[in-house]
Amino acid sequence: MVSVQFLALLLLAVNIAAVVQLWRLRNGLVWLGGSRGHEPESGPEKHMDVPLDQETAVILCVRGADPSLPDCLAGLTMQTHSQYTVHAVADHASDPALPWLSRSAALDQRIQLHQLASPPVAHRGLKVSAILQVLRELPSTVKHVAFIDSDVIPHSSWLCELTAPLSQDAVVATTGTRWFMPARDNFGSLVRQEWNYYANAIIVQHQMLWGGSFATRADELRQAVQRELWADTLCEDTCLADLLRRQGRPAVIVPMTAMINRETCSLRGACDFITRQLVFTRMYLSAGLEIVLFGVTFSLLCLVSTVAVAVLAVTGPVDAWLVTLVAYLLLHGSVLALEQVGSQIPGILQPHRNCGRPPRSWKLLPAQFVCAGVSLVASLRALLATSLTWRGIQYRIQRRHPRIQMVQYRPFAEVLASDRSFRGTGGRSI
Repeated sequence: MVSVQFLALLLLAVNIAAVVQLWRLRNGLVWLGGSRGHEPESGPEKHMDVPLDQETAVILCVRGADPSLPDCLAGLTMQTHSQYTVHAVADHASDPALPWLSRSAALDQRIQLHQLASPPVAHRGLKVSAILQVLRELPSTVKHVAFIDSDVIPHSSWLCELTAPLSQDAVVATTGTRWFMPARDNFGSLVRQEWNYYANAIIVQHQMLWGGSFATRADELRQAVQRELWADTLCEDTCLADLLRRQGRPAVIVPMTAMINRETCSLRGACDFITRQLVFTRMYLSAGLEIVLFGVTFSLLCLVSTVAVAVLAVTGPVDAWLVTLVAYLLLHGSVLALEQVGSQIPGILQPHRNCGRPPRSWKLLPAQFVCAGVSLVASLRALLATSLTWRGIQYRIQRRHPRIQMVQYRPFAEVLASDRSFRGTGGRSI
């Protein structure tokens, strides 16, 4: 029979292995924050070149009027880039975002409106279909294509900073990162904030793209589309980043284009959000399965270590409890170190933009435990997912071609009428 002491030693050994990986992830965040002397093992170089303002198209896909949409549009009209147009595309004439888009287009001729052809293609994601349609309609003079989400509020130099590295022949794509700093300290928002620290570290480690703020060369993008990169995909960013990395031309992360998101969400919303991100990772990133399995393992270790040290403190034996306590302190000390770096990065990257600091609350400590539980559930859901709901549309995930099948298309106005949880900054607004 396996002794308690042996199990305690096994937990210590596994925790040490996890701590090694956590410190690698932490080093990625240190690099992102600009600290010297802590470079990731294979990270991109920082590029702060002065951009040569070539003609750029910014694609903004909307489905519903996000609370940040007016500020997003205002930010897009105030860019210091000298040659750009904004191509906003909605999937239906009844979309709640269209009044905002129409008003902005009337005030600024650089904003052009598009509507997705009906009915949408069933074997790819709605956002991918919208992007492909806009790309077909872009003039051949466009040299760079940038992407932005409606929950992003770009600062005036965002587009210049994002496209600057593309002036170098070796750079094909650039990306920013997203940081959640919720306005309220409810558990759902804190869990998503905690999880996002790890997500950004993995973005640095695997040189991934974030669809809310990235740019690429138009000719390279057209070639990828011709090779049917997005023929039957749910999302646009992960598979493109994976293709570029396999070609030896990984995306360049531009730290100064980090974007702050202050929206709040419920625990259910946080779990759905994390699940969706992990499904995309599993499906379209070469190392996706490894990343999701690490999420399962790490979440289990956090939960098991906490429970084991509490149980053995009461039941003994003392020697097993001491070993378990060391395992717990090693793991959670590394967690705190990583999250401490993550909490400082928004202020480091955007010191002149009044980012503030993440909320300080007594809920942060229990939120770490809750985050481990939510992350475990989300990781298991991502591994076993046969369907996914995104912005009110359900997709079937299939093993055979095509991998994706839209179950039923509904305009977002109909979704709002039947499901109030999509309104405002509700749990599933992102």
